[in-house]
Formats: sequence, structure tokens, C-alpha cells
Amino acid sequence: MVIVVSKIFSLLRRGVLHIQDSNGIGDLGRPRWQLTSCLAVVIVLLYFSLWKGVKTSGKVEEDTVAIFLANVTTKYRKSKQEFKK
Repeated sequence: MVIVVSKIFSLLRRGVLHIQDSNGIGDLGRPRWQLTSCLAVVIVLLYFSLWKGVKTSGKVEEDTVAIFLANVTTKYRKSKQEFKK
């Protein structure tokens, strides 16, 4: 457990935040384009979901859940058939 946690923190600190390239809190470095683009996508999705309102969001959620369940069921059946062979 300790090894896994330290690997996760190492990935966060070195892979995502790039703390090893920083000289301290005063030198944050340049923004990473991956994190910046992800943040922009989340903000746009949040804006449009709030703009359309709860009724539209609920319809989208129902469709998403139905598609997810169909996908999981299909993959489960395929894996079950492959396991029998």
C-alpha cells in the first residue's frame, strides 16, 4: 500500500505537475497545455450544461446511462463467450 501511494504521488508531482522543474512557489513555470486544454473543455461543458438547464441534462444522462449499460452488457457477453472456448 505504501509503495503504491508513493508511486501515485511521484506520478502526480513529477509527471503531471513537473515540480522537479520548479525552483519553488514563486516559480510555477509555464502552464502545461494538456492540463489547460482539459480545464477549458470542462469549463465549456459545464457552461453549456448549465445554460441548457436541468431538463436537457437529465435527458442526456438517461441516454448516456443506456449507452453505457448496453456497452457493458455487450462486452460481458463477448468475454463470457471467449472464456467458454
